[in-house]
Amino acid sequence: REMTSVEPVSKLRGSLASQDKALQTVDVLLNICGKSRWTTATQMLEELRIAGKKLIQHDANEMIIGNIVRRVIHIVREEFHAVLSEDATNSSSNNNNNNN
Repeated sequence: REMTSVEPVSKLRGSLASQDKALQTVDVLLNICGKSRWTTATQMLEELRIAGKKLIQHDANEMIIGNIVRRVIHIVREEFHAVLSEDATNSSSNNNNNNN
């Protein structure tokens, strides 16, 4: 069964230390990245945002959850931009080689 961005909130139930909540938050977000249906980085980021909002709403007093969600989204965005830059560089390089 495929995990949706609605389901992971239940994983953070119970009283846990901040470090445990941070690790569980990362686990939930990784599952979303791996199991959600997305074809673009924008779609994946939107899935992460939706899940992040629900996780934060579940435990609004635990700031670590929001920090982890924002950090993961930032890392995904950085990786996406790095891939775009690499593709542009490779494309430019291929065009230059074809012109020689």
